[in-house]
Amino acid sequence: MESTALPGLSLRPELKVLRAAACSIAIGLGLWFASRYSYLLFHSLAEIFSIAVACAVFMISWSSRGYLEAKPFVLLGIGYLCVAILDVFHLLSYEGMGVLRNSQDDATRL
Repeated sequence: MESTALPGLSLRPELKVLRAAACSIAIGLGLWFASRYSYLLFHSLAEIFSIAVACAVFMISWSSRGYLEAKPFVLLGIGYLCVAILDVFHLLSYEGMGVLRNSQDDATRL
């Protein structure tokens, strides 16, 4: 069977590790600069990342609901969806966001 990959686009394992490390450092530096610029921006980016991860866990577990072995994983995924919804409300009620009216501790309670 012939490979369908384009010639010259496949990277050696050492270069893949180097690329992953460079991307990780770039993301880390970007988050650090965001935290220096505005804590609200940094907090929003971190919350959006955690919401995306929780939604991804839900989507993967929901797509495997047809398999008998995956039933506990589906329940875990539904729990992660609930956590993502609470996290969205936490993000929107954070002081300074101005999206939801809140008292002083609503974001902390969420």
